[in-house]
Amino acid sequence: MDRLTYFLRRTTRQLRGASALSTLSLLTCSVSMTIFAVYALLFGNVRDLTQAWNRRIEVHAFLVDRLGHPEVQELTHRVEALPGVREVRYISKDEALRDVRRTLGDSADFLEGLDSNPFPASLEISLEPRYRHPDHIREIAENVRSLPGVEDVEYGEAWVRKFASILSIVRVGGYLLGFALFVGVVFIVSNTIRLSFLARQEEVNVMRLVGATNTFIKVPFYIEGILMGAASGVLGLALAYAFYLAVSQRIDVSLFLLLGGERFHFFSTAESLGLIALASALGLLGSVFSLTRALRQT
Repeated sequence: MDRLTYFLRRTTRQLRGASALSTLSLLTCSVSMTIFAVYALLFGNVRDLTQAWNRRIEVHAFLVDRLGHPEVQELTHRVEALPGVREVRYISKDEALRDVRRTLGDSADFLEGLDSNPFPASLEISLEPRYRHPDHIREIAENVRSLPGVEDVEYGEAWVRKFASILSIVRVGGYLLGFALFVGVVFIVSNTIRLSFLARQEEVNVMRLVGATNTFIKVPFYIEGILMGAASGVLGLALAYAFYLAVSQRIDVSLFLLLGGERFHFFSTAESLGLIALASALGLLGSVFSLTRALRQT
């Protein structure tokens, strides 16, 4: 306990002795952590929105006119037997017309002048989760298209492939950005600790003369790196939360829900603590790199 108290006092003294340098390094690290936190926040919400859209991906098979009830039942059973199909729902011509009227609302008056129902009956086909990949969807759609009684199949192929491609690009971009920011934080902390160590070179030499081990010398600098990382993580989270408040107030919630997602949300408590722990680990890593090199040179 006495040793821990000593380490904390010495770390406090080190931070006070180089307050300008520590403050500048802290602000720089905080900018990096803020950029990462904002990107992670946006990516997490886009990912949740994507998953909601993914659950809504369906294949629609439009049927030929005047298909009898026995033929519809037979076709439904054949579609249900296809690999990857979770559920099939039959939508009659009348039901399709009602759905269009409900969707258009007050703009559906022009439908009253129709002499006949122009909408075809269809099968609404929902898929198993592991079959919601563009290649699997296309294969299922082609299998359904080949069945007798099916006139056309629609599932938004171009949209599905484009969205999957965009999500992959965003994911890869996040990994690259995160790696670059992490390296930047480690570099900044490493140089800060190195300068702090060099400023106390005489003190370190005296401690060695009285028998202090390298570990005893390193610990206060390790604590300094961890505190700097944790503080940058807290500041990054605070700035990311300010960004979240500014954005969430400008998002039309009804539009976001219409697109299939939930409310634009911030990190959970566990995610926030994880981000602070990650920043602390980066600070410790920077300290380790810096002291390993500095002690070799002295």
